[in-house]
Amino acid sequence: MTDNYHSGIDRVTSSGLKMILNQTPAHYYAKYAKAVGDTPTTARVLGSVIHSLVLEGDDITLERYGNAPANPGTQKYAAWLEEEEGMLGGLKPEDWGKAYDIRDSLYQVKSLRDMLETGGKAEEVIEWTDPITGAPCKAKPDWVSNDGKLMIDLKSSRDASPLGFAKAVRNYDYDLSAAMYLIGAEEALGVRPRWLWVVVENTAPYAPAIYEMSPATRATGEEKMYQALEVYEKCRRSGVWPGYENGVI
Repeated sequence: MTDNYHSGIDRVTSSGLKMILNQTPAHYYAKYAKAVGDTPTTARVLGSVIHSLVLEGDDITLERYGNAPANPGTQKYAAWLEEEEGMLGGLKPEDWGKAYDIRDSLYQVKSLRDMLETGGKAEEVIEWTDPITGAPCKAKPDWVSNDGKLMIDLKSSRDASPLGFAKAVRNYDYDLSAAMYLIGAEEALGVRPRWLWVVVENTAPYAPAIYEMSPATRATGEEKMYQALEVYEKCRRSGVWPGYENGVI
C-alpha cells in the first residue's frame, strides 16, 4: 500500500529529514524517489484508525476503514484490500475494541474534547518553500484548528509520563517534526499556532497526557531540521545523494 504523500523527492517531509539526519541521503533517495510504500502492519493500521477515530469521528472512520478478514501484511489481507475499492485498510473485528478503548480514554480529557469541538481539519497537506535554505517542503499535521491557532499531534507511546515522553521526543526526533510543522504553518498559512502533543499509552489503562513544547525543545528541533534541510537542498540541486562517509570509530 503506497503512501502517496510520502512518495517523491520534489518536496521533503519531516520523515525524510529524519532519514537524512540519522542515516544518509542515499537511504532517503532509495525510499522516497521510487515511491515504495511501507508494508502495512497491524500496529500501523491501528495507529491510523485511532487517529481517525479521535480527530475525525466515528462516521468518517467507519467509511474509510473496514473489518479486515486477516492481519495486515498477509496475502489474504492484500487481496481483501484490493477488492475494497477506496478502502484505506481495516482491522480484524477484535482489534477495533482496542481502538475504541484508546479513543474513549482520550475523550475523558475534557480539555481535549473542548479543543476538538471548536472545529478543525485533520491531515491536510500544507506546502511551502523554506525561506532560509530554499528547500521545498510539505507537512501533514494531524489536526489544525479552523483558525489555524492550534496544532495537535497525536502520539501513542509505551510510556506517556513526562520523563518517558521526553525521551521519546529526543529518540524519535519529534522535536524536529514539531518545529517543521510550525514553520510550515507560519509560511503557508500566515499564522503562528500553539503546539500540543496529545499522548496516550498503547496498553491498558491507555493513560493519556497533553504536553506543550518548550522554547528550548523547539530550538533543538529547528537546529536538527535546518541541518537536514541544508543537506537535502544541496543533494536536490546537485542530483547526488551520497551514502556513508569514511571515518574512524
